[in-house]
Amino acid sequence: MKTIKYRMADGTVVDVEVSEEVAQSLKEMQREEWRQDKQVKRNEMPISLTQMEDENGYQLVDYASDPLDQMIEKENRAERRAKIIEELKSLTPEQLDLVKMLYQGMTLTEIADKRGVSKQSVSEAKERLKKRFEKFLP
Repeated sequence: MKTIKYRMADGTVVDVEVSEEVAQSLKEMQREEWRQDKQVKRNEMPISLTQMEDENGYQLVDYASDPLDQMIEKENRAERRAKIIEELKSLTPEQLDLVKMLYQGMTLTEIADKRGVSKQSVSEAKERLKKRFEKFLP
């Protein structure tokens, strides 16, 4: 008999006594699973080259547009990003806090409860921020 470690569905690990034959079979199955996972990872590629992006989220290849258009669009995005950062720097601490909470996915009700204000006041503040940043949308 051989003792093996078995991970339960809830994450706990228990020792189980099994025959040598079962232990060997489990070991072979684990090796095969590892090999298959390795092969899948080695063969993974984007569906098309146009879906590939660099570390900044820019498309690396776009056969549908002119390279000059791509450069112009990249510059436009960089300019918009810089303007958005400047606009964020001009927000009050309360407004910046609201932006952060919205970015984290908090609902208006959650934000209102956290701040101790009405949902309507949070909604109005959100709309004011939205209007302030609308000019940066493409």
